[in-house]
Amino acid sequence: MSDVFLRVEFRIRPRAGLSLPRLLSLVVAVLLALASVTFALSGCRALFGPAGPFGRGGPEPPDPEQARLVAASSNALAFDLLEKLSVAAAGKNVVLSPLSISALLAMLLEGADGETAAAIAGVLHLPWGQDPAAGESAGGFGTLLNYISHPDATGPDVELAIGNAIWPTVGYPLTDEFVETMTDDFRAEVAELDLGSQQAADEIDHWVVEKTRGRIQRMSDALGLPDPGAVTVLMNAVYFKGNWTHRFDKEATQPGTFTFPDGTEVTVPMMCRRGEFEVAEGALADGLGFLMLRLPYGEDQRFVMEILLPGLPDIGRFVAGLTPEERLEAAAALAEQEVFLVMPSFELEYEATRELDAALQGLGMAIAYSPESDFTPMSPRDPWLSRIAHKTYIRVDEEGSEAAGVTGGVMRESMPAELRVDRPFVFTVTDTDTGVILFMGVVTDPTA
Repeated sequence: MSDVFLRVEFRIRPRAGLSLPRLLSLVVAVLLALASVTFALSGCRALFGPAGPFGRGGPEPPDPEQARLVAASSNALAFDLLEKLSVAAAGKNVVLSPLSISALLAMLLEGADGETAAAIAGVLHLPWGQDPAAGESAGGFGTLLNYISHPDATGPDVELAIGNAIWPTVGYPLTDEFVETMTDDFRAEVAELDLGSQQAADEIDHWVVEKTRGRIQRMSDALGLPDPGAVTVLMNAVYFKGNWTHRFDKEATQPGTFTFPDGTEVTVPMMCRRGEFEVAEGALADGLGFLMLRLPYGEDQRFVMEILLPGLPDIGRFVAGLTPEERLEAAAALAEQEVFLVMPSFELEYEATRELDAALQGLGMAIAYSPESDFTPMSPRDPWLSRIAHKTYIRVDEEGSEAAGVTGGVMRESMPAELRVDRPFVFTVTDTDTGVILFMGVVTDPTA
């Protein structure tokens, strides 16, 4: 195999002159590439309080073995979400920062107890209730974040910026133990905001924009803020920017064909480079083969993008069947060979709100979303989880990659009463000053 052509186009916002007829199909390569990058990314630095201990001039980083064990748990959740969210996307693009989602869930786990804690730990693939040290598992995510934020993890060609934050509404009590864990282990900022005000929503958006270098906007909209019923907001943000170890020549980029799952084609800019690449062949349990290509960043090549290209255009089958073990087996088989690489540049944005909540509940976290949950370690008022939202951005071009991911969770105290207008009704349009009815009617069929 001397030539490998990776025809996977992920763009939502095409460059000038390129018009895509619709959103491109679901792209596993970007999802897994972002997973590969972000599982090695992190580091939280408080915006308030002391800086993290592993900044410049700090001591040696934490135990790498513990960090790797927690990373494996986070990766397992990544593949769970990949399958569920790809189904929800119905053939459209999906891009996640699995580390960001896992970090947010780990923060929630630190504030949970009983069945709620066991449910969140199960979704995170942590050995809750089976290991005497399981209670330290959530804190292990802080170890992972701090380990890979050490200055030795990056060089001049790679930039990392990750942060955590907790915003209780004004006057809402958090336990001292929870606040201490958030600030010490997760390097989180903790500050009160009036979550029912637009000012609070703007401040949260500003924090996200700052952490993601402007790549993630209006996170408050995804979280339904401002919200007078919200009592606490938790947030994680991940930003990555890396230059390829061997960059593509912009002059070599030329138009090429990308094929959608339904067989239709579109012309897109294709980057080209001949050289030595790490390549491997893999296979799913059902026999479907795939190619793995690894593209490193920076001089030390610690951070990489992985492209996984199925042998058949049945992307749904590939997503449904792919496991963490099959990815690792392919990675272990990577070997350098001469390849003429043809792949598209791409730029994607993605947002998951209710579909992410549904996926997490389907994986076993439903109790956390109900008033029966137990979040007393977070607050003596025992809130419950209202929603989790996730937004991502990724750009890949001849120079390298830039990616950002943000995950936020909203806690509430009381279930809002539901008023469902699901049967025939009478309506009026009225002037409340004079009381005169301007319009009036009976609706028996709203589809007519």
